[in-house]
Amino acid sequence: MVNGGDISKEALVESFSKIKEDILRLNKEIFDLKNDYKVVLEENISLKKQLNNNSIDQDLVKKIVSETVNNLNNNSFNDRLIKKINRNKKILIKNRILDLANKKNLSLSEIKDSIVHEEQLCSKATFYRYVEKLKKRQLIELVEIEDKSIIVRI
Repeated sequence: MVNGGDISKEALVESFSKIKEDILRLNKEIFDLKNDYKVVLEENISLKKQLNNNSIDQDLVKKIVSETVNNLNNNSFNDRLIKKINRNKKILIKNRILDLANKKNLSLSEIKDSIVHEEQLCSKATFYRYVEKLKKRQLIELVEIEDKSIIVRI
C-alpha cells in the first residue's frame, strides 16, 4: 500500500488473481454439483421406470427418496457457496463497475441499469455508494458530455 489509500499495481494484480482463483474453484464446484445432479436425475428416471413396471418394492423407493432428500438437506455446500459469494460481493460489483467503465463510454445511468436492473447484483442505493467509493479512491471519474454523465476509468 502507498500513502493516501492508493493501491499498488502489484497488490491489485494479486487481488485480481485471488478473485480469479476463487471464481475458477467455484466454477469447478458448480460443475461437480451439476454432474451429481445428473446422476441423481438418471437414478430417479430409472426408479420411475421400475416403479411403472411394478418391478420394485414401494417401501424401497420411499426409503431411497427419503435418504436422498435428507442428504440434499444436509448438504451445506450451497450455504458455503452463498456465504463466499456474499463475502466477495462488494469487490465483485465494484470490479464490474470498473470493467464496464473501462470497456465502453457508458453513462452512469446505463451502468446502473446494467448492474441494478439487468444483472440484479445490488440495489440502486448500493450502486451509487459503490460509485462514490470508487470516485473517492480516484479509480473512476464522472465526465459531463452533453447533459450526460459518462463514467471514465482513471
